[in-house]
Amino acid sequence: MNDASRERQHFTARVGELGEERARLDERNKQIDGEIAGSNDQIATHKAVIADLEEKQKQFSGEIEELRKKRTDISESMHASETKIIKFDSDKEADHCPAHRARRACHVPCRGDCLACRLSSGRSRLT
Repeated sequence: MNDASRERQHFTARVGELGEERARLDERNKQIDGEIAGSNDQIATHKAVIADLEEKQKQFSGEIEELRKKRTDISESMHASETKIIKFDSDKEADHCPAHRARRACHVPCRGDCLACRLSSGRSRLT
């Protein structure tokens, strides 16, 4: 009986220890659950931020594409204008000299000896 009594005390003490251990584990589980809930809230917040940033990226991508198209249109327009200016300058240069006008029909270049050519090049009339 003595052995049974001692065994009973041992198991009673062990049940008490296991109860305390269980209480500590339950407390730790509550802390972990709280940390998980906090992490889930952070994840949800970060997902919302990411979704917002992705939406802004799509919006800016569209704006960038529009700006690229406008730049292309402007570049083409500038190129066309520059071509017109070059042609205008060439025609104007050719029209100031009667020799140019006459030679333009047969594609013979002006030698630069007419008065208009000398004046436009900075040479005097007498040279």
